[in-house]
Amino acid sequence: MYNETGGLVNSTVRLQRWNVMSIEIVRTFTNPAKTRKLNIFRRDNGSYGFEDMKYGEEESAWSPVGRYSVAVFDTEEMAIRESKSRVSWVAKELKDAI
Repeated sequence: MYNETGGLVNSTVRLQRWNVMSIEIVRTFTNPAKTRKLNIFRRDNGSYGFEDMKYGEEESAWSPVGRYSVAVFDTEEMAIRESKSRVSWVAKELKDAI
């Protein structure tokens, strides 16, 4: 912040540190129309997660639909099981998977 003469007024700046963790996609499931996909991934720390993705024709790119990637699971199977209970198209398409 600045005062009326342009001098800096005592202010506190908070810097946020982001812990960036890389992931490895271990399985991908797609719907028959190839407009949705589910990525199951493993993080650096050995935990698993998933993300529901939608293909945008205008953007010609995949975009996350939910914020599912913040959920943490111990195994790949647990991530798949949980995705089936949270994402409707996955439940229908993967009814026999794990």
